[in-house]
Amino acid sequence: MACHEASPHLVKAIQVGLVGEDMSLGTAVVVDVAPHRRNTEGWPALMVGALVVAIDMPDGVPAVWAIGDETGPIVAVDAAAREYSTWEPAARAGGKKATFAGYPEAEEARRCLPDLV
Repeated sequence: MACHEASPHLVKAIQVGLVGEDMSLGTAVVVDVAPHRRNTEGWPALMVGALVVAIDMPDGVPAVWAIGDETGPIVAVDAAAREYSTWEPAARAGGKKATFAGYPEAEEARRCLPDLV
């Protein structure tokens, strides 16, 4: 498992769902999800860890989303992603999505953030 920088397109896609007008994503990384943890349609393909930044949180708050590819679908994996974005919570999406927080790729995406800041 390795983290790599998220593309500008992917960052923009996630930013669309941020709840505050002054919020944006700072450092953002991607970890590919192992094929055996994907569903029969190959979803999720990626875990995206990013720092949510705003005027009142300039250092950023780490959050993780699961995404199919560069265009979606996108779901909020952890508490920060649920709090700071309108993306559907993984637990509410049901099925295999409910277990995303336990995916090692989600933890790796979160772990990589301090290394890149």
